[in-house]
Amino acid sequence: MDLDSVTDRELGLPSSSYGYAATSGPEFKKVLRQLDIPPGSRIVDIGCGKGIAITDFGAVPVCADRRCDLSPELIRIAETNLARLGIKGVTLYCCEATQFTELDDYSPHLFYNPFSREVFMPVMTMS
Repeated sequence: MDLDSVTDRELGLPSSSYGYAATSGPEFKKVLRQLDIPPGSRIVDIGCGKGIAITDFGAVPVCADRRCDLSPELIRIAETNLARLGIKGVTLYCCEATQFTELDDYSPHLFYNPFSREVFMPVMTMS
């Protein structure tokens, strides 16, 4: 599994991106438990990076799981990581967050500090 942190500069991304750092951990799992995500939820992870957050959502039976990231390299690593874990049914998109226009179709939305306010604000006002 490749979960090493990577900077936006190393990935060749614009400075509005914050690179990659893994979300998984005890604090993140605690937050997920407190959210009490209902079965059948449609989850979207914007700025999914290497895809590790999916392992923490694993206990929730979801009907749709979408992940997107700007970096083709991170999407490739996420595909490899998910295959190694035997996780199926996850759709990965390589696109800018502002191009993922289906946010209203999903809940919950996961954003783990993927980009700056200049990107976040337009994403949050899309409909």
